[in-house]
Amino acid sequence: MVKETDFYDRLGVPPTASQNEIKKGYRLMAMKYHPDKNSEPDAAEKFKACSEAYEILSDEEKRSSYDRFGKEAFKDGGHSGMDPSDIFAQFFGGGGPFGGFSGGYGRRGGGNSESHIVMSISLSLEEIYQGCKKNITYDRKVVCRTCEGSGATSKKKFTCEGCKGSGIRVVIRQFGPGMISKQQVRCDECAGKGENIPAKDKCKTCKGVKVKEESRTKAVDVDKGTPDGKKIVCKGDGHESPGELAGDLILIVKEQSHPVFNRDGVHLVIEKEIPLINALVGFKLVITHLDDRKLVIDTTSDKNHDLIKHFDAREIRNEGMPVFSRPYEHGNLYIKFKVKYPARFTPEQKELLKQAIPGGLPDIKDSPGYEEVMLMPFDEAGSGQERYRQGGGGGNNAYDESDDEGHGQGQTGVQCAQQ
Repeated sequence: MVKETDFYDRLGVPPTASQNEIKKGYRLMAMKYHPDKNSEPDAAEKFKACSEAYEILSDEEKRSSYDRFGKEAFKDGGHSGMDPSDIFAQFFGGGGPFGGFSGGYGRRGGGNSESHIVMSISLSLEEIYQGCKKNITYDRKVVCRTCEGSGATSKKKFTCEGCKGSGIRVVIRQFGPGMISKQQVRCDECAGKGENIPAKDKCKTCKGVKVKEESRTKAVDVDKGTPDGKKIVCKGDGHESPGELAGDLILIVKEQSHPVFNRDGVHLVIEKEIPLINALVGFKLVITHLDDRKLVIDTTSDKNHDLIKHFDAREIRNEGMPVFSRPYEHGNLYIKFKVKYPARFTPEQKELLKQAIPGGLPDIKDSPGYEEVMLMPFDEAGSGQERYRQGGGGGNNAYDESDDEGHGQGQTGVQCAQQ
């Protein structure tokens, strides 16, 4: 005899109900009053009430306490008080029968690692600089809506008779007189699943496997300054499995290379080649930034003029990448200059340059004892040391000649020791 029946009444089952009947009652009530399906003012409260009842009655120990003492048994924290949305998500496999929830009853991510989906998301530097919204299309497993994740048309649970639902059988083997061993093996009747759905009752939609594949497109927000390799985690958007929380969709940012800008953390670097004349007298330069702004650099005025040497670097402060999580802050933009020299000057140009740029090296007049040599372009391939070593192929050396030419043929002499 039970003390009270309120929890049973919430699920529409008698106090003598089996666990399967309690589950069925919760399924019917939860789907009837879920806020995503029922817009009546008291639906949310009734959904919460049936969830509380199921949490108690689905646990045999808590149910026994309730039957003996009623709700008084749980006044001092005798049950966990789980969020109704968590109970619902666990029961229906994370995704629920409606494909998605709102109003605080959404699916929760955090399933096991096998339920996660890991993908890379390729982003241009412009998209990372400005932030963007990307549509990601991917395939995932979802709980079958037809059979509600049971795998059966009747939505019943068929416990395997061979293993009694454990998925494991104990096998006794004798390996000697009076010597036996017990081994746990996977049940071959249900393939370790713990249930065996009759062929005639298998769901026509999922073929009895409880889940089916679906293609999904999800809009993902990418924050400004997102680092390369950053993981964007979308909770509950991975694979679903009956009785489990849905996994997560994990997107790994892959930054595309850019033809102009190179990213160095929060800074941006560009290389710019300028003619020698502009390195000397200044220049005006327009840089189109990643957000299409036009940055103008003017070094022609006396105030800003500064001679640019080959491989010099200059910086424009606060024009680098946005700082991730603090997009109002920016790194710097660095410009590395390469000076392009003319191939040659005419005699007239040389004279003009000497007049315009005084202070050159003095001329040297021909003098006895001076030997004029040819200055050649640097040959990196011929600058190694190998060709100059003994036997290195750099030509015969008179001191490396064989003893056939005069040495060792009856002549005596003093040999020099090698130090």
